[in-house]
Amino acid sequence: MRHIKLPENLILRNERFYFRYVFPRKFIGSDIRISLKTKNLQCALQRLDLISPHVNRLKELASSRNDIDTKQLVFKAKSITDDMKQALTFELIRMTTIDNH
Repeated sequence: MRHIKLPENLILRNERFYFRYVFPRKFIGSDIRISLKTKNLQCALQRLDLISPHVNRLKELASSRNDIDTKQLVFKAKSITDDMKQALTFELIRMTTIDNH
């Protein structure tokens, strides 16, 4: 089996692709994982590209960790995660609608 290097925030688990962002340990020491709901690498890459603006927001949030408290940080990270899930859901609905026509 051929191994390929996946982009930084893309992981393969149980034959499905996931987005993963790891916060710095000193920050909140946790990670965010979101299923991209696909087994296809090309589709996963497209979905990763779709949520890239949200990934940039997470990175900005992590870089500003000294300016805000942990509770506010977790709240903002959850909000960004919800936005990512919503963008992926809209994309799945759009693709389903296109496939049915």
